[in-house]
Amino acid sequence: MKNISFWTKSLLFILLFGFTTQKTVAQTKNSKKFVFDNKAQFYHPMPPKNEQNRLYGTWCDKKTNEWVVGFFDKIAVYKNQSWKYKVTEQKKNKYTVELQKGDKKQTLFLTLKGKKQDECNLKDGKTQINLFYTPRPLPYNYPDTKPFPTMVIK
Repeated sequence: MKNISFWTKSLLFILLFGFTTQKTVAQTKNSKKFVFDNKAQFYHPMPPKNEQNRLYGTWCDKKTNEWVVGFFDKIAVYKNQSWKYKVTEQKKNKYTVELQKGDKKQTLFLTLKGKKQDECNLKDGKTQINLFYTPRPLPYNYPDTKPFPTMVIK
């Protein structure tokens, strides 16, 4: 292949791997890797997260590791119920979130804390809970001593 011209090599590359106008971007923390059938790959930078999505995910109680609230695309899970939600007010790291389920409405006040903003102070009326963000709840800090119901098959 030493005797093949630059243009011939380029044409072979295009025929074998396809032509792409995308620039190859080095992998960063905020990039997505794309791999094609022909093993060609590139990284594409992702847009920054929407401010509202800073609440997205699972928030657990710091003391007990119990899952307290979870914010997802269209619903929030709070007190073992799914709610529609919207952020009604946001100032820096303070959020006012309105939960709605049918005619029932509830307001939560959340304040993000910590360097990575992975800690949160939740206020629901007079109740105040310190939470931490986790992609998956951790095992409980205390043993579960509830007996399982006995299964009887006849």
